[in-house]
Amino acid sequence: MASSEDRRLKPKNNEVRVRLYSQGVGDCFLLAFPADNERGVCYLAIDCGVALGTPERELRSRLIVEDLAAATGGILDILVITHQHFDHISSFKDNWREWQKIRVESLYLPWTERNAEKGEVKSKKKLEEVLKRAAEKALGMLGKEALAEQPILAAQAQFLGFTPGEVPQNLDDAMDFVRSLCRGQIRYFVPGDVFRLPGTGSHGYVLGPPLPHQTNAEGKAYIELLEDHEAMYSYADFGLVPDRGLVGGDRAFALSDDRAMPSLASGLLAVNSLDRAADEGFSPFACERRLDWDFAMATPFFRNHYGEKDERGENGQWRRVDGDWLAGISELALRAGDFTNNVSLVLAFDIPGSDKMLLFPGDAQVGNWLSWHQIERWSFVDGSLPPNPPRASDKKTLMENLLGRVAFYKVGHHGSHNATTKSHGLEMMTREDLVAFIPVSVPVAQDLMGYCPMPFYPVLRALLQRTQGRVFLPSGEAVEPAVGKVDHAALRAKSGIALSKDELPAKFVDGAEQEGKVPLYLELTLSAEAPA
Repeated sequence: MASSEDRRLKPKNNEVRVRLYSQGVGDCFLLAFPADNERGVCYLAIDCGVALGTPERELRSRLIVEDLAAATGGILDILVITHQHFDHISSFKDNWREWQKIRVESLYLPWTERNAEKGEVKSKKKLEEVLKRAAEKALGMLGKEALAEQPILAAQAQFLGFTPGEVPQNLDDAMDFVRSLCRGQIRYFVPGDVFRLPGTGSHGYVLGPPLPHQTNAEGKAYIELLEDHEAMYSYADFGLVPDRGLVGGDRAFALSDDRAMPSLASGLLAVNSLDRAADEGFSPFACERRLDWDFAMATPFFRNHYGEKDERGENGQWRRVDGDWLAGISELALRAGDFTNNVSLVLAFDIPGSDKMLLFPGDAQVGNWLSWHQIERWSFVDGSLPPNPPRASDKKTLMENLLGRVAFYKVGHHGSHNATTKSHGLEMMTREDLVAFIPVSVPVAQDLMGYCPMPFYPVLRALLQRTQGRVFLPSGEAVEPAVGKVDHAALRAKSGIALSKDELPAKFVDGAEQEGKVPLYLELTLSAEAPA
């Protein structure tokens, strides 16, 4: 057994190291920056949670928290909480004893968590009202007994913090515990803030969440904007159309030139790991008689008749069975939760001596992304001016400059359809050494939780193109292209990624393995020097 000193995460003077933990659906990241303090390093952690419904959830997060303690020597300089969702903060409830062994010097939160002491709008109150109404409606339509028989709906009600029967405490308690951990300063940030990581030459740039007054051209508040089809990726971007004859079969898409394409639809990445028959318990029709929502919205007919708006901007007129059937509550719950995603604290970090940056958008959805482009200048809140901050120029806007430097992208909201934008986001990430990581377990997201497709195939396709294949999953493997194979070990080495020797256990449900063992974490090293 290695000593605790051997397990410390120590970057060299010209690099940043990041542990990307592999719990599946959920975020937890540990960043290590070289520092001039007595430990020689500044540690910053972002979130720590595991999605409800994940097999052995508490064990997985406990192993992660124990590694955080060992890697940091029990001292976190900064703990960042992006937003109040179960899969981002559950460990503070599930593993509070382990967290009490870690000293948290500073806690960084989005402005939405600030007390209303200065008369500022705290959208959290509005969020709570929306979420409570959603959960109450679910219970009113189903009743507690029926809800207990619907594991997916029960999980989503619990996800909202509503507690029918014996379920864990709500997320407010977890946030209160997080605040109690902090021995020093609790800081709240707004878009445009720039802070210095203590003892280092590195800085964090705050991009979101948007402020209440930030709106698009139509006057829609960005913080409430969940979809903008012009800004989001779609199947049409890649010449893909739904093949009605093949939906639910071995091939779910056809290319525009009629070439058959293997089913990578909506991120069915784990070989033989996604069984659509597993959703029979909460759907009124067999899978071969259904058309997935994202497939349907890729075609004008279904979009015009069943979408929220048709191509003329008018409401769709036809009724959808999932709106009339009880499973519609799951969509209600998820849409209510989406608003919380949009208040995610979004951070980018620089590496001294380099123009490289790391981007962590939490679960920011389309409105959050679009709002970044309204930032006109940086506010250096610590009085520390970076030597080469991303600025606007004659050729680039401020955000084009920043996104053009991104060398690592933590893919937003587990790769969902509205959490990675096109021209205002990924297409601005122009570095040839860009690496992306998608914190998602497909069996958990789709088989066990019934979430929307994660990762969404058009987003996945765009990531593969933009990174030249350097898109990694918690399994430690790179995403396979539609055609051909990759050498995973070689691609990891080229991307500066190593796998931990420690593993998280396989995921079993009713004795059947849903997903095999995965490494405890992927460790990414980003150096100030350009790659060879």
